[in-house]
Amino acid sequence: MAKKSIINTYIVILTGLILFNCANPLPPGGGEIDKIPPEVVEVYPPNGTTNFSGDEIEISLSEWCDKRSVQNAIFISPQINILEYSWTGKTLTISFDDTLKPNTTYTVTVGTDIEDLNNRNKMTEAFNFVFSTGSKIDICQVNGNVYDKEQAGIMIYAYKKNGEDITPSEIKPNYLTQVGTNGNYKLLGLSEGEYRIFAIRDKFRDLIYDVEEDDFGVPFSDIFLSEKDSIFTGLNYLITTRDTTKPHLINVTNTDKNNILVECSEPINISKLSTLDFYIYDSTNDGSVDIKYLFKGKAKDNFFFLSFKNDFNEDDELFLIANKLIDMSNNITENERVELVPNVKPDTSYPKIFKTETDYGNNLIDYDSATITLYLDEGFNTKEQNNLIQFVNKSNQIFNSEINYPDDATMNIKIIDKLKQKEDYKLKVDFSKIVDAAGNKIDSVFSFDFNTVSETNFSGVSGKIIKKGTEKVVVILQSILKEGRNYKYNCENSNFKFEKVIPGDYFLWSFIDKNEDGEYNFGEVLPFQPAEVFTFHPDTISLRARWPIEDVIIKFE
Repeated sequence: MAKKSIINTYIVILTGLILFNCANPLPPGGGEIDKIPPEVVEVYPPNGTTNFSGDEIEISLSEWCDKRSVQNAIFISPQINILEYSWTGKTLTISFDDTLKPNTTYTVTVGTDIEDLNNRNKMTEAFNFVFSTGSKIDICQVNGNVYDKEQAGIMIYAYKKNGEDITPSEIKPNYLTQVGTNGNYKLLGLSEGEYRIFAIRDKFRDLIYDVEEDDFGVPFSDIFLSEKDSIFTGLNYLITTRDTTKPHLINVTNTDKNNILVECSEPINISKLSTLDFYIYDSTNDGSVDIKYLFKGKAKDNFFFLSFKNDFNEDDELFLIANKLIDMSNNITENERVELVPNVKPDTSYPKIFKTETDYGNNLIDYDSATITLYLDEGFNTKEQNNLIQFVNKSNQIFNSEINYPDDATMNIKIIDKLKQKEDYKLKVDFSKIVDAAGNKIDSVFSFDFNTVSETNFSGVSGKIIKKGTEKVVVILQSILKEGRNYKYNCENSNFKFEKVIPGDYFLWSFIDKNEDGEYNFGEVLPFQPAEVFTFHPDTISLRARWPIEDVIIKFE
């Protein structure tokens, strides 16, 4: 019995060792956190090999990596059907099911999605190597940068035109590579010819552009590669997405007898809609009720409010009819209809301001052209409002102002007169003129305090544009912070100058405004429309108050 127990113990230990060696090895506990990304240290065949006749390739990594992430990050172009992946330590062997094409250059891309096992560090840039089944390597190459907040992992898909148009939603690319964490990419081993090359965030990794799913970047033109002009540098991309889905009504809730909370499938651009685009149909009495007010209020992204004035019974059969819905990408839906359950609870609260926004936050406003936005929680009659507000200084001197209304519960107030710097001001709002759909109001005047900034709070940037041609150029000073302010300058000549810039860190970039609409045109994948040419200043612009930066050069190659 003792011998049998000892034998069983050895079997358990041996089995554990076998299972340990077969599994992905795990890092030892303790020690410093591993921040070193994995790298490719050796490949077979070596980069640049010619007359290759083998049926497998090998890739050796600098450390233990997640096997699935490695296998999913290997791309071979032209495409080869993989027969088998096999591992020996840190080396992956890939066997081919296909016979390689004769006299063909193959490019193997080891993408940036590879993760090590120690701390899930990813490769910082894609690794490429080429080999040929013939006596020479195709030497053409393309390189550039992709600009996006999450550029790592974006694919670069190159399609050889051969005199035909390209449909990336139906065909796979002839060549491909992957973008690194620094935004750089390099396509190697391309044959001579004309190419159309896209940057695609391929969410399904099916090598097909999915219109509704994949973000994309479009080139400013097709490119032609030859033995004489074999390298194209600076094919850069800005990433965008295209929303082609029409919005729909999802649900409506009668929050009280005068207000409806409307839920849609996506955010709605209510600034492009009016109360005339909606009405309530009462099928019980075969009648309709007009909408009085349309506003965002406190509603979340996919919601907005409608107000009306009528008395329904609890058992009335009602429907909200939307003649038109417009989303933030200008997709339009017509004639939407959803059932509305009546709510006879009265609305007894008067409208209130729940948020104010100013030029610089913290109730700080500009001294040149101050703007203040007031957000109310209920809609009111914004037509023919006289003496609704007064903007005054400490001596009650009144300053000229004007109001526009993005919706029936939002006031954009612009102070027309120039103000003094670092002075206190008040905005007075007469709430007796603000009456909601239920007739609620409060006979009071409320005051809101504001303070003007000083020119010593600002910085600036100026410089020169260097380019060929006479097309107009737009320069963008873009805050690195998500909530920061961005500035735009339309250049009438080769000089640009940003004044009154809030201190901080900025990207500086520019584009040739070919259609002269003042906005960057990202282009289209289908049908193909080239993007506008752009360029980024290589360094971050760090601005300090009272210390403007001059003589910055923006150069278009």
